[in-house]
Amino acid sequence: MRRILAALVLSLGVVVLPGLGVLPSVSAQADTSDFTFDSFDADYTLTRDADGTSRLEVVETIVARFPDFDQNRGIIRAIPDDYDGVPLSTTIRGVTDENGVAVPFETTRYNGFVELALGTDEFVRGVHTYVIGYQQINVVRSFADTGSDEFYWDVNGVGWDQPFGAVSATLHVDPDLAADLTGAIACYAGAQGGTTPCDSVVQTDATITAKASTLAPRETLTLAVGFAAATFVTPDPVSSPLPFGGPPQPTPIWVHLLSGGLGLLGLGGAVGSVLAAVRARRGAAGRGAIIAEYSEPVGIDILQSAHLVNRASAALPAAIVRLAVRRNLRILAYAVETGGAPYTLQFLSVEGADATDAALLRTIFGSTPEPGALRSFGRTDRTLMTGLTAISAAARASIVHAGLLARPPGGIWAAPGIVVQLVLGVV
Repeated sequence: MRRILAALVLSLGVVVLPGLGVLPSVSAQADTSDFTFDSFDADYTLTRDADGTSRLEVVETIVARFPDFDQNRGIIRAIPDDYDGVPLSTTIRGVTDENGVAVPFETTRYNGFVELALGTDEFVRGVHTYVIGYQQINVVRSFADTGSDEFYWDVNGVGWDQPFGAVSATLHVDPDLAADLTGAIACYAGAQGGTTPCDSVVQTDATITAKASTLAPRETLTLAVGFAAATFVTPDPVSSPLPFGGPPQPTPIWVHLLSGGLGLLGLGGAVGSVLAAVRARRGAAGRGAIIAEYSEPVGIDILQSAHLVNRASAALPAAIVRLAVRRNLRILAYAVETGGAPYTLQFLSVEGADATDAALLRTIFGSTPEPGALRSFGRTDRTLMTGLTAISAAARASIVHAGLLARPPGGIWAAPGIVVQLVLGVV
């Protein structure tokens, strides 16, 4: 079809409303799409508003033939409400049968279509006629290759799963527009994109009639009628004219750049969040290999150092060993009293002792110990251990107050940051 690639499929049909039950003898093979259409006749009246907008009054007469058992409750007619991104502003006039009796229907606007669910909860059998009336605007397009305006319309559309015995379209052009007809008329029948002429197309004054017979599922009758350029106000298309199976359009380069940039940004942010989480669990950067030493850094004592490296349980033993190394006391590996503590501490001197050392010596040996004074040492001495523990706690409090135990920023937000950045990377 010559212009089917430049026009929206303007008459999508969707199959039936499924039934809740069928006869047992056919239930194994029953399919709600297993029925046919005897005919589809569309009557169009094309006019022009005062501002140049095209307006179309439509009456569709659809004759469906259902099987003679409880399978279907009606059909769904999906009427396009968009033409190349331009709204058609579809207004439903009503639905009746062939005798003018109203047919119940429900209207749903979805994804650029007005869907009419025709029927009730009752099953339908045999031949049923649905007459649908509606109005649309902006139905004419301007084509640069022909230098003309065209009414280019798919009559029944390519969305049906059922065959049609006959399809016809009658276009009534308003008398005020008759002089603008160029005489260029085309009619096609078959699958989308085909060029097979329809059975017949006839113009009588300002009325054009096109017919096709024996259309298979997904085949349509297409009518194209030419008008002089600028006969109508024709909005420019704002979206792809091929929503139903046309060739894919090339993706602009900026889309690739944007998506790639967002991906790299997201993955980079995720890596940064992981590093922040790891860093939040560490202290300041180290010096590589650490050589074992028996002295603490300048300006910080051994109890504070133990708390900085999260070795609080080793703080007091290390401090006592340090006093022994500096010859402030001696550690004797035996008890001085029968049944006493397994170790004994012997006071030597206060020479070279700092404030923490002096506090430890006073707690162990008293305020004014004599050289050679002895003190049993072990966990059974609760008084001694309480005093030493208080000194250790004070050492920790001092480094907290100095800000030496503060975490680097980012720890709290690390986990949420990882999730957000990974999601951004995927998008």
